[in-house]
Amino acid sequence: MATRILVKVGGSLLNTESHPKAIARQIADLIEDDTQVIVVHGGGKHLTCLLNRLNVPSHFHEGLRLTNAETLDAALMVLAGLVNKKLVSAFASVGGRAVGLCGGDGGVICAEKYRHNEVDYGFVGSVSEVRTDLIELLLRNEFLPVIACIALGTDHHYYNINADQMAAACAIALHVDQLVFLTDVDGVLNEKKTVIPSIGPRKVNRLMARKIVAGGMLPKLKACLAALDGGVSSVNILNGSAERCLNRLIAEGEPLGTAIRTEA
Repeated sequence: MATRILVKVGGSLLNTESHPKAIARQIADLIEDDTQVIVVHGGGKHLTCLLNRLNVPSHFHEGLRLTNAETLDAALMVLAGLVNKKLVSAFASVGGRAVGLCGGDGGVICAEKYRHNEVDYGFVGSVSEVRTDLIELLLRNEFLPVIACIALGTDHHYYNINADQMAAACAIALHVDQLVFLTDVDGVLNEKKTVIPSIGPRKVNRLMARKIVAGGMLPKLKACLAALDGGVSSVNILNGSAERCLNRLIAEGEPLGTAIRTEA
């Protein structure tokens, strides 16, 4: 049976032409080696740029973007449109057969309004269900699913989903062997600002409690813990701009970034 991995591509890696093409080339190599790959992507920096052009302020709480109706419309345009289709193009440029989706397409991912500590995040959602049939159909026919972090709620309204949380939910539902977060930092940093090579849930919770990690790394680590709790045995956070990072990590077994393991 083919190895199955899910790669979450951070929006910070999508601001140039070189990074998406380099990532696409590596994923194409993995697929050629009989690995099934699913891609989930963000696009927060692209979204912020568009909102700035529209004179719409961006507000965040605990690493999540507060999303009103105007911000949601922009998110649909940027995440499910511009960023998703540029990624599909990057895969096509290396011979890949990518299919761009958002969570609403085919009802693949169902959302519910995100609620936490009585803060109203607006149209921010959390994943309530992942329906795997369409993704499995694409994988069986050797297509590469590329999924934007937008989903439909039971109220038939679109919700902006944190891409890390969506990646973890998809990884659990699709029973992947490995979940990889590609970001713009070298891994999880300790209080001395050096990379932690391997870490377990207790140490992750300690870092969060002591506020050593904050901002976008906070939902990322929560997603890592959710993935481990859901049965994903291997989770890694690494710098997606590092040369051949995916091939070195997955095909060659080189320790890169931070490995999050239950036994660490």
